[in-house]
Amino acid sequence: MAYRSLLSVVLLIMLVSPNTRALVGVFNPPLYVAVALAYLATSIPLVGSLSTRLNRNQKLLFLVFLVDIGTITVLADTSGGMASGLPVLLVITVAASAVLTSKRTVATLIAAVSVLAVLIDTVRLIFTGVLESSALFPAGLLGVLIFGVSLMVQAIAHRLGRAEELARNRASDLYNLQRLNEQIVQHMDTGILLVNDDGVVRVMNKAATSLLAPERPVTVEQGRQLADYCAELAYQFEHWKDTGLHRATPFSVMEGAPPLIAHFRALQPNAKRETLVFIEDYSPVTQYAQSLKLTSLGRLTASIAHEIRNPLGAISHAAQLLGESAALSEADRRMADIIQKHCARVNQVVESVMQISRREPPRPEYLLVGAWLTEFVEDYL
Repeated sequence: MAYRSLLSVVLLIMLVSPNTRALVGVFNPPLYVAVALAYLATSIPLVGSLSTRLNRNQKLLFLVFLVDIGTITVLADTSGGMASGLPVLLVITVAASAVLTSKRTVATLIAAVSVLAVLIDTVRLIFTGVLESSALFPAGLLGVLIFGVSLMVQAIAHRLGRAEELARNRASDLYNLQRLNEQIVQHMDTGILLVNDDGVVRVMNKAATSLLAPERPVTVEQGRQLADYCAELAYQFEHWKDTGLHRATPFSVMEGAPPLIAHFRALQPNAKRETLVFIEDYSPVTQYAQSLKLTSLGRLTASIAHEIRNPLGAISHAAQLLGESAALSEADRRMADIIQKHCARVNQVVESVMQISRREPPRPEYLLVGAWLTEFVEDYL
């Protein structure tokens, strides 16, 4: 709306300037001055914050453009119509309406009102003898120009509006995606650090803080050297940076801390040469390896127990047959009983080992402690 204020000031200057005094307000100077001053008075309040409100109110904006058309038409009428050249200013008004109004029908209506104002004023001046009838031709050309500019600017404004809306949607999607990525990175169990070529930590997530510096907040840790957390980690980073090779070796940030393991991934080549460092807790891997060892040991023990069970059954069966012999002495019969008892005990041990390897649920049994102790003393003492 600063254009309206500037235009009204220029029109007033043209009236008082000796070089342009003969071009404007020739037929009615008082009316010209009054309309120009009124136009300036209505334009000044529209500059600033009121201009922003005006763009949101389409009805008031339509009224402002009608005032512009009426003002330019009256000023052109007092200056001689088409001969003064002032009606050409309607082209700027129509172009502005095509950009600022949200509906294309309103912009077309403003263009139609402008053309009618030019034609009606030209016809009136012809009838009053101010202009000749040949002035209708340039007035018609101006009307065609006004409509052409209006339609062209409407098409351009429509495409620009769609592009702006698409850009806003893309910006919103990118912002939401960035926030989502930040949330995902911050809530990952793997520690992530962004390190530059000098070994300075630029960004680190919560998991990296808890693994490398559990007693200090994230904001304090950013900007520190990688060697401030762990010398071994800094050494592995420098070795990977120099050779391009990395053998993941567990390390600890302090005595008693869980073992950690690091992996390095270079970002796309750029001037900053930044690197992503992934820090993982190595304890689950160690526990899993230990679990595999125990499982393998259990299977081996079960296999050995199974191999023991077969000859044990043969020994027990032979001792049973020996005990049933009538020609057996009392000492030998006692020896056969001892063999059967020990075979039963060994068989019980084998059964226990096989149950553990099969991971069967425990089966509690009632035990007479006195009788069990007596039997234990007789067998082992």
